[in-house]
Amino acid sequence: RRVHGGSNPDPIDMFGLSRALTLQVVRLVEPRSLRLPPFSSFVRTAMVQGNQVKVRNIIIKDDQYWQVMKVQAVKPGKGPAYNQLELRNMKTGTKTSYRARSSEQIEAPAMEYQTMQFLYREGDTLTFMNVTNFEQIELPSSLLGENQASYLTAGLEVDGLYVDGDIMSVAIPEKIACKVVNAPVGADASARFKTATLDNGRKITVPSFVATGDTIIVKTEDDTYVERK
Repeated sequence: RRVHGGSNPDPIDMFGLSRALTLQVVRLVEPRSLRLPPFSSFVRTAMVQGNQVKVRNIIIKDDQYWQVMKVQAVKPGKGPAYNQLELRNMKTGTKTSYRARSSEQIEAPAMEYQTMQFLYREGDTLTFMNVTNFEQIELPSSLLGENQASYLTAGLEVDGLYVDGDIMSVAIPEKIACKVVNAPVGADASARFKTATLDNGRKITVPSFVATGDTIIVKTEDDTYVERK
């Protein structure tokens, strides 16, 4: 996770580590080919227990990076509890499921989050800028999926996830304000919900009182209406 602080806190004090140990960690994960911000927040984990894996974590399986998309805790009538994981391959985008036992030790890579700003889209290519070192990075829209990519607007800040020094994915805010461009009055006046079109082209279900021109908050993960501003 990124650590915010207006006074550029010392990363050594921040993590409660000795100066020698912290410098060793930074040297280990900092790539030579990528200039990293001076106060980046590294999260270095070698192993994590199966019952501690969370959504958006990156794990190493079969010598490949996989991002955890869903976690379902299962407590069978017989046998030990486990987490049913839905994983997405960070390179190919393919998905698979994996049963992680509670006591299982799962390998995880060095991770770092950096703030990125979305600049523009050209075809299937998304261009972002690292707000610290101003490096511009091009990523395929498939990395986010068309659903979340549609919420990108110029200037929007996102979390860029670097794994072992290479950018692997970006995470847009969980909730975003959108303008309703079309919310026709339904034929049934007693209906509680209707379909509305947002300024990004997405069509979502909203309460019947939402009108054209309103600004609403939407959950980007599943296009769910949250509230009207």
